[in-house]
Amino acid sequence: VVSDPRELKLRNDFWDGKGTPEKAGLVLGSSKRGYFFDSAVPHAAILGRTGSGKTFLVCIQTLHLLFAKGWSCFITGKNEMYELTSDKAKELGYRVMFFNLSGAYPGACRFNPLQLIAEYAEKREIDRAQRCARQTALDIIPKTEGDKNSFFSDAARSCLCACMLIVAFAPEKSMASVCSLINLGTTGDGTDPSAPLKSYIRSEAVGPTHPAFAAATDFLSDGGMTTAGKNVLSTLKEALSIFNDEGIRRMTAKSDISIRDIVRGKTAVYMSLLEENDPYLVLPAIFFSQYWRIAQEEAEANGG
Repeated sequence: VVSDPRELKLRNDFWDGKGTPEKAGLVLGSSKRGYFFDSAVPHAAILGRTGSGKTFLVCIQTLHLLFAKGWSCFITGKNEMYELTSDKAKELGYRVMFFNLSGAYPGACRFNPLQLIAEYAEKREIDRAQRCARQTALDIIPKTEGDKNSFFSDAARSCLCACMLIVAFAPEKSMASVCSLINLGTTGDGTDPSAPLKSYIRSEAVGPTHPAFAAATDFLSDGGMTTAGKNVLSTLKEALSIFNDEGIRRMTAKSDISIRDIVRGKTAVYMSLLEENDPYLVLPAIFFSQYWRIAQEEAEANGG
């Protein structure tokens, strides 16, 4: 335990709370004069039982320091972090975004997982649109460890990727439109209920020259196995079922801000996460995958 004032200054970084600090890190102690903090350790864990003061003694001061130094800040956890610190973020010039997946919340933002794919499509950056669609499909239908027969999930992912690309080039670009396309195209008579969707992908409306066609290969060549017990369609529709929920439909109808604008502008993003294995956690997974993609693109465009 360091208690001597001289030793405190020698062993720690200090910020008086004014202007832009040279460094930032985990705040270890504070007073009216400013914050003592550690800028040398990139990862830290704050341990304490409920009500012991983690938020009020460490987290709020650390966020103030990070806001003063940073550019893009992501805060996950309790809603109270937004309530306690968002005004300070705005005061320091941040645009504040708040994503709440647990239900309606005043000022909560919307995020359309299809917007980035559509952005690439509109710019005719076909390779990036296809790659982003494949990653988004993988976030929605993740690969499971130990899956001995991945055919169904692979074909379901293939279908989803193709349908997202079809919708990305269409006028109405949302996950609700993707769900509608899949629902309408998979109610055919006969042994393969997905035959109408396959016919549409093969038709002149889509066809081999469309960016979606290459992504649909596994789905188109499934040999009619969509009628098997644990089939392609059940895998696909189970994964997409959250986008039929009213709250998620409303939240994903459009994006209030593009991820590219979040990267380029001074932005604080608050994300209220849910319990582990909650089905709605697929949305943060998609968001962070797309954020990382854009962050890399912007870094490359600005000299690395």
